[in-house]
Amino acid sequence: MVGMLLTMVGDAGRLGYKHLVHRFWSAAKLVGIPLCQELPADGSAFCRARRKLPWQFFQTLFQEVAAKFEARFGAGLRWKGRQILAADGVKFALPRVKSLDHAFGTPKRAVRPMIAVLSVFDVLSRVTLGLMFGRYASSERALLTAILDRIPAGSVLLLDRGFHGLVLLSELVKRGIDFVARVPASGSCRAVTRFVATGHARGRITLMASKAHPPGTPDLKVRIERVRE
Repeated sequence: MVGMLLTMVGDAGRLGYKHLVHRFWSAAKLVGIPLCQELPADGSAFCRARRKLPWQFFQTLFQEVAAKFEARFGAGLRWKGRQILAADGVKFALPRVKSLDHAFGTPKRAVRPMIAVLSVFDVLSRVTLGLMFGRYASSERALLTAILDRIPAGSVLLLDRGFHGLVLLSELVKRGIDFVARVPASGSCRAVTRFVATGHARGRITLMASKAHPPGTPDLKVRIERVRE
């Protein structure tokens, strides 16, 4: 089933189920991959079987593949002995199916459900270490927090705009994960705004906890560097 799904992704909808299934069966025989039956499966039967796969299955699939890849090749894919990771989120429109609408929701004035997807991937190997699905309105910070266990201590995590909340950054420090977070020159927090006003290129600032943060959120001292694109 997984091999067939990957074949479908590579085909990008150019062939119908019938031709795609026959091509997959022929290719599997040529390379010696054992299949569940001698003759190609019926296209409509495969379509029905595909619907039985829970979406959580793909999260597990990515994690298992990443673990095997890391165990075999990971030691040779380091920068100064450090694993360089990055997190990124994206949203996709889904087919108009009631079950998908129930699971992920449909935005106002939209006709199709949408899903929020957050991935953590190794920058050097380009292998996805962790994947998280959520409702279309899910924040990237919340999705990343849900899979922080996939990020090993001692690694360096690259974060784009939108991830620089104090609660998340404090949790990374607590777990021994270093980070490089891109933030806008204005509109992010007072500490950044004050630093930009000094005109300095680099320095140290303190991100201060406020009443809006959960009780016990610590202040966080970080290095800051201004980069002109």
